[in-house]
Amino acid sequence: MRSTETVSQTRVVVVGNGLVGHRFVEELRERDPEHKLSITVIGDEPRFAYDRVHLSAYFDGTPAADLAVASRERYAELAIDIRLGDRAEKIDRDRRVVHTGAGFRVHYDVLVLATGSRAFVPPIANQDARG
Repeated sequence: MRSTETVSQTRVVVVGNGLVGHRFVEELRERDPEHKLSITVIGDEPRFAYDRVHLSAYFDGTPAADLAVASRERYAELAIDIRLGDRAEKIDRDRRVVHTGAGFRVHYDVLVLATGSRAFVPPIANQDARG
């Protein structure tokens, strides 16, 4: 992806490329029409954000493209640097750097963690049993 970063830009790094992370960067860019922000998204999945809520429709024949909520073209249009298939492994808060699994160091002024959630599992006896 292209970058429009200049010395005067505030560097925003978003860790997470799900629905929330995607909507966040779209809204952020809408509020930043002069591109005073340099926005980078780091996502460990190899694909752009998709509708996980309706993912089961994929198994009923809905094409994966119909579940996509983001695309390479849209991120290019918004001048957002996207790094897919690369997990954020370490955050150095003192130096303001995110270290990725692929060995990249991504510097930030503002860091947003949009990594999703885990489903609540009620405390039912043997809920962790195999099968």
